[in-house]
Amino acid sequence: PNFFLTYKLNSILEHDPFTLFDPRDLNSSADRDYRMISPKFLYNTIKFKSLLGFWSLSNIEIIKLRKKGNEKIIEYHDIPQNVAVVLADNEIVNYLLKINEEKVFEIVINLDFYKMERLYYLVLRQMFSKEDGNPELCEYINKCKDKRRLKNISRYISLIYARLYRVLDRGGSNMQNSKIDSLIYSLLNLEINDDVLDSIDNMLLRLLEQVRIGNKENVYYILLRCFVVNKVEFPPQLSEIFKEKYDKHFKMLMFSFLSNVSSKLNKENKK
Repeated sequence: PNFFLTYKLNSILEHDPFTLFDPRDLNSSADRDYRMISPKFLYNTIKFKSLLGFWSLSNIEIIKLRKKGNEKIIEYHDIPQNVAVVLADNEIVNYLLKINEEKVFEIVINLDFYKMERLYYLVLRQMFSKEDGNPELCEYINKCKDKRRLKNISRYISLIYARLYRVLDRGGSNMQNSKIDSLIYSLLNLEINDDVLDSIDNMLLRLLEQVRIGNKENVYYILLRCFVVNKVEFPPQLSEIFKEKYDKHFKMLMFSFLSNVSSKLNKENKK
């Protein structure tokens, strides 16, 4: 490992008062040490990456010096390259800081897309329903009954998902990955006719459950009907979701659209 890089990053970590999570809440296991990485550490990683080259991200260590009685113990923890690549992206870090939830942080750095998908579903269900805080959701999110906060978190999950596929495909070898992020951005910002919004509002929970079980035909029929009965053209961005090449991303893409619908419905209700 590059000694200069390792020394500087660990110095920042040791002296930075703005650590993402309180180190006193952590145990000494290596996998939990990732949570000690602070914003300054991450932003400086980006700076060093530009100076020393992308290869340096495969040689980052966290060095911990602790005392056990009169004995000094040094621990070395490698940061896997895929974790370093993710944490070196300032957009992803910014979204994580805004969410500010330890378990969401774990999901992202572990690249656990299944849990990310499940979390998104739970967030949207809580937003759409009148039920009390879902116990499973509350394991991931503090203040899990705060629908305004959940609305922001839902958008950040979409943006993190989109950014992850862009960051993890640095070479641009997979054009589909690069299109995923642009499709998610367009779904999050898609303009929707007010009458169509009202029609979707009456079907939100049913629509969400059909997305959860992956029933594309029913989802397409419900959405198409909402547009047709109001004599509004079906958006090409929505049509794109139902193509076979996006099967792997279908749920996250639809969740992004539903997050946008919820946001627009809230604005209409305020008016």
